[in-house]
Amino acid sequence: MAEVNGEACSVCQGSGRPGDGMIRCICGGDGTRKAEVDNLRALAEALRSELERIRAIVAGFGFTATKPSEIAAAVERLGKRCIDAEEEFVKLKRQRAT
Repeated sequence: MAEVNGEACSVCQGSGRPGDGMIRCICGGDGTRKAEVDNLRALAEALRSELERIRAIVAGFGFTATKPSEIAAAVERLGKRCIDAEEEFVKLKRQRAT
């Protein structure tokens, strides 16, 4: 069992092997609590960066999403706006054809 200061990974208990349904353990196979925490911090930072990127895209379409929970609603409104615009386009095409 791999341990640092007596602390093993809380997911694999130090074995470094992934649990059921996992590709690999969050500790990266190291089995230590330090590796687990380091990888969780890296994951959190990556998610923050991705969140900022999505916020910028949504803002580019005129929607504000200050909290992660608001992003899904903004994307739904954006999708509805796209569908509505497509329906309007089809109506205009039909009117011009007649």
